[in-house]
Amino acid sequence: MHAGTHRPPPVPKLWLFLAHDWLALRTDLVHSWWQALGKSADASAQALVQAVMTASAHPYPAQQTDATRQAVITQMAPDVLVQGVEELVEAKLLLRREASQIEECILRKLDATGQWRP
Repeated sequence: MHAGTHRPPPVPKLWLFLAHDWLALRTDLVHSWWQALGKSADASAQALVQAVMTASAHPYPAQQTDATRQAVITQMAPDVLVQGVEELVEAKLLLRREASQIEECILRKLDATGQWRP
């Protein structure tokens, strides 16, 4: 099966927490973004999906390996997320208006240096 045509995995609770509860995205954007990531053949999109799915399989920090935690941190870096959203738009998997709304929510969570605010 072609990587770009497979059915995306169901939205994991970790993604719901990160995208909806923390980034404050509307539910429809949470689902649109996850579906776009799951349909994408892009390596960075697949790395993000894999990191979220792996971390979701082991929800307690004591169950997670250092590699799992580092993968989530790396894949959830603000610049990586914004670049990934742009790649989904270029691949026609996410609408420009959806991408802009997601990017606005990401930017609201950043400090003056472009890092996540505590």
